[in-house]
Amino acid sequence: MEHGKKERFELFMATLAGVHDAQSTFLSAEESSGFQQAMTSTFVGVGITLMRDGARLRVEELEPGGPAALSAAIAPGDELLQVSGADDVPVPVLGMSVEDVVKLLRGPVGATVTLYLRTATGAVGTVPSQRALIHPDAGRAQAHRFVSKGSSFGLITLPRFYTDLSSGDGPRCSVDVPLLLDSLTQAGIGGLVIDLRNNQGGSMSETIKLLGLFLDAGPVAQRLARDGSIRVLSTDAPKARYRGPLVVLVNERSASASEFFSAALQDHHRAVIMGTPHTYGKGSIQTLVDLPPTVGADGDTLPAGTAKLTVGLFFRPSGKSVQRVGVTPDIVVADAHSVEPTGERALSFALTHPGIAAAAFTPWTTDLPVPSKVMDHAIARSKAPLPAGQAQPDLIAAVRAPWSKQEASSKARSNDDGMAHALLLLQELGTATRP
Repeated sequence: MEHGKKERFELFMATLAGVHDAQSTFLSAEESSGFQQAMTSTFVGVGITLMRDGARLRVEELEPGGPAALSAAIAPGDELLQVSGADDVPVPVLGMSVEDVVKLLRGPVGATVTLYLRTATGAVGTVPSQRALIHPDAGRAQAHRFVSKGSSFGLITLPRFYTDLSSGDGPRCSVDVPLLLDSLTQAGIGGLVIDLRNNQGGSMSETIKLLGLFLDAGPVAQRLARDGSIRVLSTDAPKARYRGPLVVLVNERSASASEFFSAALQDHHRAVIMGTPHTYGKGSIQTLVDLPPTVGADGDTLPAGTAKLTVGLFFRPSGKSVQRVGVTPDIVVADAHSVEPTGERALSFALTHPGIAAAAFTPWTTDLPVPSKVMDHAIARSKAPLPAGQAQPDLIAAVRAPWSKQEASSKARSNDDGMAHALLLLQELGTATRP
């Protein structure tokens, strides 16, 4: 297929798929191959995955540890307008294929590339980034144990719910997180924080396995198919592996699987959810469908590409939807590393759903996950800036950013109120053990 005709075909297919809903799109054969390569191999770039929205290109995902994520200035849903490289000449990308834009983003390590972006609110700005080596394992879970005022706490950061997409021997969060959790509990922690800020989702099956670490067997989500049938998804483990105090941190970039992880724990009254006023709001399910190959002008068989289509919606155990609305935290805390509000609600053709009937399940507790007095204190504390000394900068600086494997000295979260509030809540519970 000649170049101009190929681009027009891909634009038509992307526009047609995008009218279905905000998450459906079309991937050319080159785009599909590039996506798999980005997930399984090391490459040089700025660490963003692009999604077609008709003739436009939007940021679909930020690679943990990449320059785009570390900038804290780019969010999923942002529209990419132009790209400029070493010559500082902006190249408009409207109507351009994803693979051609990727060529603009790739280049020598350390070289600067400037992204011109339009946010969900319509604001236009530039984000200079230095190209870096992107490692596919930069998004793996990390664990940290730290001590404050004689109490021992654990932290697990999970940038995505990852699984192996190729050989079956690659990393899976359902293998990594239990090992990290065991190491923390053996060290005698009295409370645990799970940081899902900027976690844009991943494998739902991995998510369900991880929920089994913190919940006894029971429903954790519901799936509504296109034919109207409803399937209740439950954990397999009969008993929770960790039964202690639990806080989950989220923000506007917490999407999809991370929303269902926090929503399930919230419905079961198992954890205190802390974060910005709402999460991203993606409750839809997509599947990849390879299109039938085409015949080229010389008679060769050519791959036609792949359609990413929405085939259903996920719901909370309570039957409530997260689509567009997201998850509302129990305690709202400003996130110093959040960008301006964004989410599914800002996208064209985003689906809506009022909810379905609740599944039959028994919550972890009949009331709040912590005593009401402790919860009331935490809510009151979150409404005002923390007094000097309570933010514990020495403690927070020892925690690496959840979207990075860089050392704390280069990206310390010394002003991380979200983490500080989580630690203060666990301290107030009075259940932390001394090391």
